[in-house]
Parts: sequence; structure tokens; C-alpha cells
Amino acid sequence: EYKHQDTLLYIHLTYTMSSGNNYLPENLKHYLDLPRKEPSTLSNFHQLDIKNIDLDLAIDFEKSLLHGYTTFTLTKKADIKEDVKSIDLDTSFLEIYECYINDINVKNFVVNSRSGNQGALGSKLSIPLLQNDETELFDLINSGKQVDVKVKYSTTDKCTALIWLTAEQSGDTPYVYAQLEPIHCRSMFPCFDTPAVKCTYTATIKSPQYVCFSGEPISIDTEKGIYSFKQDYVMSTYLIALVSGNIVSGQIGPRSKIYTQPSMLNNCIKQFEPDMELILKTCEEYLGYKHPLNEISLTVLPKSFGYGGIETNSVIMLTPTMLNSQFDVTGDKKFATKDTIEFNTVLIHEIIHTISSGNYVTNFNWGEMFLNEGWTVYLERKILARVLGGNGYDELTDEIIGFENINGWNSLKDTVATFDNPERFTKLLQDYSDEINPDDGFSSIFYEKGAFLLFYLERFVGGAKNWDPYVRHYFSTFKYQSISIWQFVNSIYEFYHTFDKSIFKKLTEEMDWNLWLLTPGLPPTPYFNNKRAAEVTDLANLWINKAKNETESSVSAVKTDVAITSESIDSFSIPQLMLFIDSLCEFEDWALASITSKEIFDLYNAKFEPLFNYPEFEYRYIKWLALTKISLDSTTERLIHFVSIIGRMKFVRPLYIVLAKINKELAIETYNKLKGFYSNVCAEMVKKDLGI
Repeated sequence: EYKHQDTLLYIHLTYTMSSGNNYLPENLKHYLDLPRKEPSTLSNFHQLDIKNIDLDLAIDFEKSLLHGYTTFTLTKKADIKEDVKSIDLDTSFLEIYECYINDINVKNFVVNSRSGNQGALGSKLSIPLLQNDETELFDLINSGKQVDVKVKYSTTDKCTALIWLTAEQSGDTPYVYAQLEPIHCRSMFPCFDTPAVKCTYTATIKSPQYVCFSGEPISIDTEKGIYSFKQDYVMSTYLIALVSGNIVSGQIGPRSKIYTQPSMLNNCIKQFEPDMELILKTCEEYLGYKHPLNEISLTVLPKSFGYGGIETNSVIMLTPTMLNSQFDVTGDKKFATKDTIEFNTVLIHEIIHTISSGNYVTNFNWGEMFLNEGWTVYLERKILARVLGGNGYDELTDEIIGFENINGWNSLKDTVATFDNPERFTKLLQDYSDEINPDDGFSSIFYEKGAFLLFYLERFVGGAKNWDPYVRHYFSTFKYQSISIWQFVNSIYEFYHTFDKSIFKKLTEEMDWNLWLLTPGLPPTPYFNNKRAAEVTDLANLWINKAKNETESSVSAVKTDVAITSESIDSFSIPQLMLFIDSLCEFEDWALASITSKEIFDLYNAKFEPLFNYPEFEYRYIKWLALTKISLDSTTERLIHFVSIIGRMKFVRPLYIVLAKINKELAIETYNKLKGFYSNVCAEMVKKDLGI
């Protein structure tokens, strides 16, 4: 079903190159031999083999609590020689009532005080296996027998995993959703909260409103409010979706549904239906295997959702900011991929997670998040080029990827320039052994710097035709595993040792992994096909030069500049229009060039207006308007309105910084008024940005 020019070679390599030998150059060999560490968990996962997690939970909207039982089916790992003396689980702000092992009540469990940097890692729940003089449980687990560990518990009002929305906040009925990445699942239920652990799941969830969960629905009883699910795809805790509210659904493909609030359902169906199955099939054809899930669905969350998307298994969680109201039309009107795909790149990104990097092959710890996000950004651009008509190796592919990479490079430059503690947090391989919250290191470094490493490697080995076979080998070799960066690096050498000895030799002699993985700051400037970007930046530079002339010359000198008409942007795609605004924002002195600023506003504002309801564009335009100080009071109101109805961190954090430059007191006042609307992660990040 999935054909490639290199199919026979690929199959041969897949089954012959999993030796586990160390192929790294001499100066790197020791990295592969180091013990794999996961400093962001308090659990003893390294001693235990977790088979399944069963959740029997009830959602209480009145009290904003989740309560019930979590049961772990587990055994001692076969290769562990030392005795297991306790079952240690991650918790954070949970109320633990009872613990059982094989229905034996373990009464002397201990919830320890909070650990980690400023308590970032929560509290270890320790369930001892020795009960006074009784050794039954100790002997049972250490004999290798399978046991069930059951914990009765409840969340509390300090829970960082669940976002409870009032009817006013959701724009509908009360609503709750879980946001667990990276280490917040421990605040939803006691668990082995680490990407290093993968297992299957079963769940029965009681709620007065519809429930979505990361699993195949087994039984849905809306009258009794009981929802049961089963997930056979082994996954880490951070990938669990839990959503409950006034949710309706619609079909968007032969194996895909959309779950969302009634007010957004039609918009979602019209916008996603043209692309959903096309994206899935394109991913499968490129990677060479079928998606491991039978159903891959989406849920679009209320506007306070803090991310663009989260790759939660079975039901991908998406931001409503990707919706464009132009598709919210009644009747039988259908749209084509050419109409919708420019708005659905987030969808491509999250689907890729579920079939490859992140969910299928996962980073062992959060300092290696590049293995999730860098790979996904790289694949997102490869898949986008194919969806838009490229064949993976032609000029069209190069143009499309080049344009996306230039946008990514601009994002990366901004991150490096503005990140607090760049010496630490702009490295691609990060060290969290001081037990900080992994949220502190979250940025586009993992995404863009990671993607540029992969594009660099593609060119280094001679192009996509030499690199694509490795990509397929990588995901086939490490499927359903959690791996380290050095396992990834070693797999490259191992692959090319058989595929092409000359490439192996070049990698051994020339590839500088220290520069890419361990050096802070920007990586070497990548190759870009800048054809599409140049069309945009050339126009933006004309305007910027005109503005510079105005700041340095008389008004009469400005009038002699080259005339630019409103038609100059007519051929631009929506991503090109967004790059145009981004490019204008690179010049910060628009307020000193009021004539040029006003000219741009008068020339283009009417043409931009249809995109004002598309948050990706509106966010950028507000930033530029703030730089110009055109009608600053009106722009400030527009900014505050935007951050009051949208909680996506990508937009909210930069706009609060803009607002603070306009009026710091107003920024803090606005934040204090709205912080309850945002996710916990978003609220904490904005708080740090404002220095509160």
C-alpha cells in the first residue's frame, strides 16, 4: 500500500540494523553508554514495568473536582536485581484517601512534602511493600508477579492539570479540559508522570456532560452520564485527553470526527473536512506505514486554551484560533484543500505527532524534547509541501519548505534574543537535573532549532533521497519506545554504516554535534529557498527604507520615494501576508515615521480587514499598530480585547509585553483581571514576563 523507490532496501535495513551497537565517533561513544536519566519524576518507574492504567473517575462541576480511583497493573522489571521496597508515584496537590495492592489495604502510605526546585515536581506518594512484620506484598512484587495498585483520591483547588471554565468563560455551559504536558498529569491523578513510561489505558468517567477521552469509546451512556474508553496504543501520561462540556460531534473524514461546542461545529466541519484524510494519507505514504489508531479525531476547545494544539492520542486538542469564520457558512457549500490548508498547518503538526514523533517515538526526558517537537516541525513542512502538490524532491517542494523555514528562522531569532537565561535554555539538549519545572525551558528552541538540525542533516547526507530512507528506518526502529538523543544520533551512524559507507565516513569526520546539541544560541544560518519570502521581504524593505528616510530626512524627501500601490499585496497568500506584517515589525521606529506608517495603514487596512477575525493575522497586526502608535488608545483597547478572549500563549505572552511597553500598570491590571481565564501554564508564564 505504501510504495517508495527504496522499498526493498528500506525493508532490508529495518530488519538488519537494530543491533544496539555503538556506532558513534570515538569522542561521542561515552554518551550512549551513560545511564538514561529522567530528573522530572519522583516515581520509581525504572524498577517497574507498567502494563495498564485504569481510571474510574467522576467529574464534579459544582466543586471543580475530579475524584475516584486509579489502578496500575504492573510487575517488577526483569532486569532489576535490587529489591523493590515501595511503589512510588508522582502527585501534585492531590488528596490521597486510600491505597490498595491486590485489594489489600496499605494503610501506612506516605505523601511526602513537595520536592524539586521550588516544589516544582510535586509530592511523592510512597506505598511501602513491608507492612510491619508482613512481607506478603514485598515477596509478591519481587517474585515478578503481576499486581494491581489502586489509589483512591481527589483533585484539589490547587490542581494545575485541569482548567475549569464557568459558563461565562466558555461562552456556553461549564467546561473542563486537562492540559497535562509536560508534568501536570500528576495533578490529575497519581501516576508515573514521565515520557519514559508508556502503557495502555482503560477509563470509565462519570459526568453530567459529554466526555472525550484518549481512547476508543466502548460505551457512551449520555442519560446516565457514564462514558467508557479503551486505549490499546501505548502512550505516556502527558498524552491523555480529558474534556467535558456541551460537546457535539460531526464527521470530518472516514476515520475522523470533530468534537466541539455547538457554536463552532459547522465552522470546524467545513474547514477540516477537505484536509483531514488527505493529511493522514500523505503522512502514511511518506512514512511507509499505516496510522496505528483506527480513529483519529479532533476536539476544538474554548478560546482560553493556551496552546496551538496538543497531540493527545485519539482526540487531538486544538485551539479555536486556527478557525477562520469565512468557512462558517450554512448549507451544502463545500471547500477544497486550496481554500483551507493555509489555515490548517497546526492540524498537520498534531497529526504528525500521533503517527510519528512524540506519540509513536517519544523523548525519554523533557530536556530532550527536540525528539518530539523538532522532528514534528521538520515533518510538518515536508508533509505540507506534498499536500500542496510537491513530490518531495522538486522545486515546488523546495520553495514551500523554504518559505516555512524562513518563518521558523525568524521565530527562532526572536526566541534567542528575548529568552531569559539564554546560556541555559537555548541549547537543543537541555539538562533539568536541578529539578526545575520543564515548563521553564519550553520555547521554539526545541521546535525550530531542532527542525533546522534535521534539515541540515538532510543536506549533509546528500539530500532528501538519501535522508528519507533513514527517516523511515528511525520510526520503524524506535516505534512505541521512549529514547534519548544519543540513541537517535547513534541510529544515524548505524543506518549509514550499511546504507552508504561514504556518508558514514563524512558523518564521523565532519559532523559537529557539540555545535548543534550543546552550544547555546542560534545554529549556523541554514540554507533557504527564499523565492516566496523574497517577494514579501522586498516589499516590506521598500516600506522600511521609506520609513528610515522619513526619520532621517525632510518630508519633501519622502515624497520622492518609489510609489507603492495597494495592488502590491494582491498575489500574496495568507502566510505571505503574515510574513509581511512580521517583516514590518522588525523595524521598531515606526512611531518616528508617522507619514509612512499612515500611508501603509491607508493603503492596506481595507485589504487586511477580512483577516481581522483570524487570530493569527490579527495578533501580528496589533503588534505593528502598537509600534506605529497610530490611534494608540484604540490599539490598546484592541489588544486588551484580544487577550481577554484568546488564551493561546503564542499570542498572549508577546502582547502582554507590548502592552507593558505602552503602560506597565495597565498590563499588570489587565493580567490580574484575566489570569483566571488562562491556563495555569500560560498565567505563570505571563506573570514571569511581567515581572510580577
